[in-house]
Amino acid sequence: MGQGFIKRLLPGFLVLAVFAVAVLPVYGDELSDLRKLQEKTNKEIQTYRSIIKEKDRELRSLTDQLRELDEDIAAIEKDLSALEEELVIAQEKVGQAEIKLQEAEASLAERNEIFTNRLVEIYCSGDLNYLEVLLSSTDFTDFLVRYELLSKIADQDIKLLEEIEAQKAEIEATKAELEAHRDEIIDVKAKTEEKKA
Repeated sequence: MGQGFIKRLLPGFLVLAVFAVAVLPVYGDELSDLRKLQEKTNKEIQTYRSIIKEKDRELRSLTDQLRELDEDIAAIEKDLSALEEELVIAQEKVGQAEIKLQEAEASLAERNEIFTNRLVEIYCSGDLNYLEVLLSSTDFTDFLVRYELLSKIADQDIKLLEEIEAQKAEIEATKAELEAHRDEIIDVKAKTEEKKA
């Protein structure tokens, strides 16, 4: 019974051995394929993680750039507001300078008219010789009074001429100030347009 039993079992073992040899490599190939698939999947995961990290860096960079742009825009808007205020102030100064110029020109015209009238009086009354006026005095008191009056007239004439010259200088200064304010307005407008662009 020992050998007969072995003979009966032997074909079963052989079938089992052939089956095991045929089936095990199939499972081994599947395991190898699964490991290769797992490695490929891990590599893809690493690649996607790298891509995600890169996209996160790009997003942070873009967010920083956007924040900087917002800050720049706010600064430019603040500058524009300041420039607009400067423009208003400069325009007010121009208005004041124009009023001042008109007043100065009116005052100069008035003083010129007084001086012109004075010259016309001198011309109409003839050649006024101060020495003749003084020597035609009847007494010493009359001489002193005439001298005082002539001095006052001469002082007034000199004062009038000085006022006219001062008024002309003031008008020139006011015109220069007005031009400076107009240049300032042009400059502010150019800066404003530059900031808007």
